[in-house]
Amino acid sequence: MKKTKTTEAVSTCHITVVPRQQKGATLIMGLVFLVILTVIGLASMDVTTVDVKVVANSKDRQLAFNLAESNLFDAAAEIRGGPGALDATNVGFIDDAFAGDTDWWATSGNWTNVGNPNESDFVIETAEVIEEPAINGVSNVTQDNTGVDKIYHEYPVLSKALGPGGAPVVLASQFLKKIEDNTK
Repeated sequence: MKKTKTTEAVSTCHITVVPRQQKGATLIMGLVFLVILTVIGLASMDVTTVDVKVVANSKDRQLAFNLAESNLFDAAAEIRGGPGALDATNVGFIDDAFAGDTDWWATSGNWTNVGNPNESDFVIETAEVIEEPAINGVSNVTQDNTGVDKIYHEYPVLSKALGPGGAPVVLASQFLKKIEDNTK
């Protein structure tokens, strides 16, 4: 009889013994890092949200400023419009109805056309009459010898506007108008 050689495959298995004090430590550390990354992500989202709000408020205020400034140009055109002094027929002109009330412009009820976003209005107050401009400190204004008195009216103008988000802007300016007759 012939002898045959048989080979058997022997597999070896390595078993690692885990000490009891390390049970789940890697899982816990992974969760801690995940929580830290989540907090950092949420904080950066909050900063981004604040930046967006700052930009939106800045744009809102700038649009309101542009509306108010446009109204100052409209008021200047109204003041330049006629040859004489302004009266109640002029757009935006108010007489002495608010005399003595230095904060009338702060009351929203006095601005009937400015109640909603993107609305604006201007007010031309009663003029101060300047008969001797050089004495009153107005530069580059003189009287000539034509026999017609040159009287100057200084009109304070206020303009108020609300931006699309409701940002209020109030601008103030003064316009000088030359009146070339003897009426004041």
